[in-house]
Formats: sequence, structure tokens, C-alpha cells
Amino acid sequence: MRRMTGWVPALLSVPLWMVCGCSDPCADYTDDPRLLGQCTVVSAIDAPTLDAARCERAGPQAEECRMAWMAGHTDLPVARLAQGCTTDECRFAASDLAMDDLAATIPVCGTLVLFQSQCVAHATLRFLGGHPTVEAQKAAFALLTAWDDVLARQVGSYLACGGVSACALVGASAQVCEDARTLPQAQDQCSAFRPNFPAPPP
Repeated sequence: MRRMTGWVPALLSVPLWMVCGCSDPCADYTDDPRLLGQCTVVSAIDAPTLDAARCERAGPQAEECRMAWMAGHTDLPVARLAQGCTTDECRFAASDLAMDDLAATIPVCGTLVLFQSQCVAHATLRFLGGHPTVEAQKAAFALLTAWDDVLARQVGSYLACGGVSACALVGASAQVCEDARTLPQAQDQCSAFRPNFPAPPP
């Protein structure tokens, strides 16, 4: 058998509905709401836009569909990813999935009724996981004084994991930072929850 080369294997890896221009990859399931919902969720990740994913027809799985679409478009700005969300869980997922910077992510965190502090904490962890300079940290944290206590806990853990920072960067919450860096569990979390952090100092 002749081995396929060039564009043919690449073409076969593309979802059929994108190749044929079909508007509905789940057309065969329109008479079965359960299967239609499952198909819509599965195909959402490859849909070019959220509108094209047609998540509204997934019924109880509509939000799962939106999150599936977000998982396939993490290169988009966090605000764009969160636009289609109708729940805090979905917006929180958008803030975690997007590859946006801290300043762009925090406003989305501020729209949440639930998970606000967790959203800010996760965003801060991703920011610190990139090992920004102390000057970059100072500039970023200066815009986030309303979240000093949350930032302080993450900076404290970052320091405990061997990161380069300073508790003075979190203003009035500096003592919270100092306390966090000495907690026994701080170093234990370096690999479990902060995979991008450096290893704890010996």
C-alpha cells in the first residue's frame, strides 16, 4: 500500500464539517435531544466561532458546550472567551484557559459573584509562574490594590517555592505574605498546584 504523504494526512485530521462546508455536523441527531446535545459538545471545540458551535441546542449541556469551545480557542483574549458565558463557572474557566496577562484577566474575575478570589489567585499564579522580574511584579500589582490580600498569599507561596519577589510589593498585606511564606504546606504546593514555580530552596 502506498504511504500517504503531503497534504492528504493533514486533510484527514481536519473535522469533516470544516472540509465540506457543512453547516451542521450534528444533523443526524436532531430527532434525539440527548445525542444532539452530546454531539454539539464534542463538535464545539472545532467550531470556528461560538455562534457556529450552536451551543444553545445542547440543552442542559449548553454551558459544557461553551467551555468546550473555549478549550479550543485559548489563543483568544479572556474577555472574548468569557463573552458567551452565562454562569460564573464558565467565566472562571475562561479566566483559567485564556493565555492573557494579569491586567486583562482581573477585570473578568471582577465580574464573578462566586470564585472572585480564586480567579484572582489563579491569575496571579500564572503570572508568577512565568517568573516576571520584581519590577514587572511591582507594576502589575500596583493596578490591583483591591486584591492585596489575595496577591499576598500567592507571593508568599512563590517566595516559599524559591521565587524572586518581595512581600513589600503587596502593600498593607505584607504581613499576610510573610505569614504565607512560612506555612508548612507552602512548599508542599510547589509541584501540586504551582507546576511552573521553581523547586523549593534546599
